[in-house]
Amino acid sequence: MFKSKNQRDILILIHQKLKYENFYWEVGYYALIIAGIVHFGFLWFFLFLKLYVLAAVNVVSVGIYWYCVFGIGLKTLESKDDGKIGWLVYVELVGHNVIATYYLGAEAGFQYYIYLLAILPFFISTYRMPVYLFRVVLAFVTAVFLDTSEFFHHSRVLSDSILVEWMYRMNVLVASGALVVLLFLYLMKEKRYHNKLLHRTLSQKVCLKDDVCRQSKK
Repeated sequence: MFKSKNQRDILILIHQKLKYENFYWEVGYYALIIAGIVHFGFLWFFLFLKLYVLAAVNVVSVGIYWYCVFGIGLKTLESKDDGKIGWLVYVELVGHNVIATYYLGAEAGFQYYIYLLAILPFFISTYRMPVYLFRVVLAFVTAVFLDTSEFFHHSRVLSDSILVEWMYRMNVLVASGALVVLLFLYLMKEKRYHNKLLHRTLSQKVCLKDDVCRQSKK
């Protein structure tokens, strides 16, 4: 998929640096790559259905994720300032799924990705509390509005109810699967943290005991 040697080199460097980073950076960068691939798949799916407006939106989305990984990925990882990437992805997810829900209706289930965006900061967030609350509340209110508004309920471009139903099932499955994977990774991260903390505490006790023993011998 990545024909440019420069792009492959960037991916390799990011992967190497992530080995020494915490949970937030690991999940965040791999999520960007996966999101870009998923949007690329949706691009061809919408072209197959002749939904050219949604296909064009996916072109923009793929471009955003490409820019986040290859354009400013290494710089962000080195500076630890993820504000630009964070807002780009946030606006892309909210805007893209509002457009998808407008055309395909809440019956297609694209609003669930915005619910996921509202849940995500409870697992990983590097923003100040006011920004954190603003992002969560805005995403949640937007998702609820899309879910309950009659204006967004039905598809404007598809009359095949079976296809819309299968879209709904697919989106629920993908959104739920992403949440399960995120929860699993979070729990694994917590386990590693507690193991390191326990190992450090035991090591300190052993060192303290050795110092006491040496002093008593003297």
